[in-house]
Amino acid sequence: MKLEDRSIEELYRIYNDTGHPEIISELLKKLRPLIFDKVSRYIKEKDLIEDITQEVLIKTFIHFKNFNGKSTFKTWVFSIVHNTSINHLKEKNKKLSFTINSKIIESVQDEVFENVDSKLELLKEHDLEEIIFELLNSLSPREKALFILRFRDQHPIKELITITGESESSIKMQIKRMKDKLTNLYKEY
Repeated sequence: MKLEDRSIEELYRIYNDTGHPEIISELLKKLRPLIFDKVSRYIKEKDLIEDITQEVLIKTFIHFKNFNGKSTFKTWVFSIVHNTSINHLKEKNKKLSFTINSKIIESVQDEVFENVDSKLELLKEHDLEEIIFELLNSLSPREKALFILRFRDQHPIKELITITGESESSIKMQIKRMKDKLTNLYKEY
């Protein structure tokens, strides 16, 4: 089987066993578009996205031996993306921004408002978008990142633990607080 036909996880295992430079080159080549996509969810400036993508690729290569196998290799790389992006946001003191799309709205409806009365169905998508936007403005960059990972990217809690490096109880509590804020905003609306 050709290298370009192998999965990221297969390439990781082969490189880990052999250390062959051609394999790491192919692995990083496959990771680049995935990393770029994830970084672009945190950062909006094209040049900065490219810079952070390159930084994550370098960190992945340098810290390759630190991967302990507690998650998939790809999830480990996404944790590097998350931490690097959050650090850049903190350094630049920029707000995390992204477009609220129908996928996020559906996710919020399914997970947050499942116990709220049926009036939610009467809310227009635009109204719910305003409620979500208001919530996002009240969150810190770290909380916004968690919101994105959970509701837009729909990562399960177990992956959020690996990506953020936070405990399960901490993540669940932050998500609960976000749900409570959304519910209260909805009720005020």
